[in-house]
Amino acid sequence: MSMIKVNLKIFSVLTFLLLVSCTKNIWLSNGVLRPKNPKFTMSKENFTPTPLLNTEYLYTYIGKSKYENSTLKSFIGFYPDGRMILFAIEDSNVSKIDSISSWKNASRIGYFKTIDDKLEYQYYEQYGGGEYINQKAVLKKDTIIKFKTFRMLTKKEVRYDTLVLSKYKLR
Repeated sequence: MSMIKVNLKIFSVLTFLLLVSCTKNIWLSNGVLRPKNPKFTMSKENFTPTPLLNTEYLYTYIGKSKYENSTLKSFIGFYPDGRMILFAIEDSNVSKIDSISSWKNASRIGYFKTIDDKLEYQYYEQYGGGEYINQKAVLKKDTIIKFKTFRMLTKKEVRYDTLVLSKYKLR
């Protein structure tokens, strides 16, 4: 009898945690998760376009990520109004890129701004309950160089990712 009570308590706690964690996000009809009440600190209202950033094609990361038994290729796209998308696709499915390379269907959305050759962007990361990620980069011709600041003893910026312009169009 006490085992049933323990299992019921565990079930109740797990159900509560599941319901609480889902209140920050909303599933759209196309299967994409978005923040229920967006809290972006950047928005397209304060946007100034730059000729240094291509808004017609996607940028892709140099290198590929391994995930389980697949190889993923990651992309970032920038719209002329300050919106941006991020997504990854398996190498074997890259022919289907048109179906996910849009604001409506991308797995991550956000906003960006540029000042001279500096790029700052913020996107919503849906995993782990959802959080807003801020990134900084430098624009050089058809390349985006991302930096990470290490704060151990000194605030040292180190290059940690490079993106290049791809042949795939932004939708």
